[in-house]
Amino acid sequence: MGRLGNFESSELLSVIYFKCYVHTVDIKRCVHVSILFYSLIFLVGIIILQEKVKERAHVIKKFIRILECLLELNNFHGIMEIIAGLRLSPIHRLKATWAKVESSKIKVVEDMSALMHTEGSYKAYRSVLHSCQPPCVPYVGVFLQDMTFIEDGNRTFIADDTQVNLSLLRSSLLSANVHKFNSFSPLLYL
Repeated sequence: MGRLGNFESSELLSVIYFKCYVHTVDIKRCVHVSILFYSLIFLVGIIILQEKVKERAHVIKKFIRILECLLELNNFHGIMEIIAGLRLSPIHRLKATWAKVESSKIKVVEDMSALMHTEGSYKAYRSVLHSCQPPCVPYVGVFLQDMTFIEDGNRTFIADDTQVNLSLLRSSLLSANVHKFNSFSPLLYL
């Protein structure tokens, strides 16, 4: 089966990823779930550990430059990690620090936040992802949300005069979603 990062297609298709909290103590899979959390802690720590406002502003500007590079590389997962970190309360409320960041850099953060906003089930992100040229690193959270919706948001049977089994439809939706996600896998950055 194909691979994207540390995920097997079979794991994605059977939605094992979501069930690691409930059904197993498989630490390896659960660690994948917590990577975003540790990335955020790292980002917050790097900024907060700077003693002077000017130094904190400099670090924030570096992260914003990284955001710009990630967009050029179509790395939407990385964009989401940095945006989430910059929007965390300990960073977002550093008014004196943000005052030292140029308005053009703040605009980049606002634009990226709008791109990765959850509004309309990530409508802006999905539009950009659909039209971007590979290679690309999609935001895994949207894919997992879609898998959850397909798996849990669709009934298996429609109960009326006759029982209609929708398992095949659900399986084809899951398969199409995994195929779309894995289509980003074989492409490399040069």
